Amino acid sequence: MTRGDLLRESLGYAMIGLKIQLGQRFMPLKLTDEQRAVIATKVVANMSQHGDIWNLDEPLPNFHHGPR
Repeated sequence: MTRGDLLRESLGYAMIGLKIQLGQRFMPLKLTDEQRAVIATKVVANMSQHGDIWNLDEPLPNFHHGPR
C-alpha cells in the first residue's frame, strides 16, 4: 500500500456523512461508494500531477497497530 492509496481510502471514508451548506440549512450529499471512490481517485491523481511533493507513490513504512 502506498501513501496515495492510504490518502484515497481516507478521503473516501471522510465523505460518508458529507453535508453541504445551503444558506442557513445543511443538506446531506448522499454519495454512493462508487462516487466517493471516483472523487477520491481524482483528488489523488490531481495532487500527483502537481509535483508530487507528498511522495504519494512511496510505500508506507511498516508500523504496528496496537500492542505486540
